[in-house]
Amino acid sequence: MAPQKDIYPIALTTRKWDLDGRRLYLQCPVIWNMAEYELDFDIQYGNAPDMVDTVLTRIRELLAAQSEPSPAPLTINNEPFVRKKLLNHFKRFLTEVNNNRRKKPVGSTHLAFFPEDQELGFLPREIQFFVVFNRARKISENEDWKKSIDPLRHAISLRPDFGQPYKLLARSLKKIRHYEEAMATYQKYAEVDDSLDAWLDLAKSLRKGKQFDNSEKIYHRVLERFPAEREARIGLAQIYFSTKQVPEKYLTILEALYDEDPAWLKGWLTAEFNFRIYVPEKEQLSPNQAVQYLGLSEIAELTKMAFKNDVPSHFNPAKARLTFFREELEGWALVMNRFDCLRDGMVIHPEHLNGAAPGGKKEKAPAEPAAQESAPAPAKSNGKPTRVEEILAAIRARKAERMGQNGRGNAHHSPEMAPEEPARKRSSRQAVGK
Repeated sequence: MAPQKDIYPIALTTRKWDLDGRRLYLQCPVIWNMAEYELDFDIQYGNAPDMVDTVLTRIRELLAAQSEPSPAPLTINNEPFVRKKLLNHFKRFLTEVNNNRRKKPVGSTHLAFFPEDQELGFLPREIQFFVVFNRARKISENEDWKKSIDPLRHAISLRPDFGQPYKLLARSLKKIRHYEEAMATYQKYAEVDDSLDAWLDLAKSLRKGKQFDNSEKIYHRVLERFPAEREARIGLAQIYFSTKQVPEKYLTILEALYDEDPAWLKGWLTAEFNFRIYVPEKEQLSPNQAVQYLGLSEIAELTKMAFKNDVPSHFNPAKARLTFFREELEGWALVMNRFDCLRDGMVIHPEHLNGAAPGGKKEKAPAEPAAQESAPAPAKSNGKPTRVEEILAAIRARKAERMGQNGRGNAHHSPEMAPEEPARKRSSRQAVGK
């Protein structure tokens, strides 16, 4: 296909700015040659008309660099309209930035060239797809999962052979707990996209939905073509752990990964690995029994570990109650010690459950949702916060303090920026093949 001459800008987002250096760091998704490119560049700000000229020049330069030899001079589709939108956007931005009495953060940081309420029938169908998909992606980034579903379905209807809308739709469906439809959409995403990322996403979603047999088959299929793929290997280890198979089966995989890259495995085990075991019966322990089993000093210490996801636990929000299972704690301690994930190690004390403290009882594990995102906040008791609530509130306060120190959520960003990136064409990893 010959290069498409016209460029269709979709949006312009101010990612960061430097007030002292008077520079804007911009991101601009555009459509050119029937593909979407995400352009990242920075410009000097000060005069709105000059800023418009600079932005359009940078767009043309970055896209021209994508073609060898360079194409004929590129034109912006409906350039007068684009210039007018940019000019008004930069005027509003400069007014807000230069207002010394400004109390609110700058709001003019995103410009959509095709607003949500605008009809798109005047655009070619291929361009309509990218515009609709970009709208949906922006909604998803704002975590408005329910609102993103209809535009994602619209994008799929415009181009059913493009994989990424299926992925975002599956995630949105999962977030609103439509697990069955989400799983079917992940399956469709893998079939359409046929990339390594797509098949790994499907395997992971099946595993989190406790469809372990189907997930295991896909992980094996991935490893037939990519034997060194870490995510597939640790996914299998996760399945073998979760279904309480013999330790040698999952430890063999983990040990091989540890030999290749100890830091990577330790990071994954502490941040990503799910130490829950899904079997019909497990030995339930109360917090007091769990404290004794792990040799900790007090329940508060265990509670902090549980709410930081440092130890496997189950939280009942209606009763503000934590419970633990012996098999999960045992497996967690085994893995943490085996791969040096804890500074001082963890010694379990099964004898404490057979002495003065009564032993745990075997009972059916409580039913769990197909895919757990996060534990809801605990309920209050008689209007007075429970001890669990107090600890959870303290943890959240420390987290908020750390986020504030790191500058997250602040509209003004540091002028120390990464080097400018070239235009990036959106694409997936290698296909797994059918």
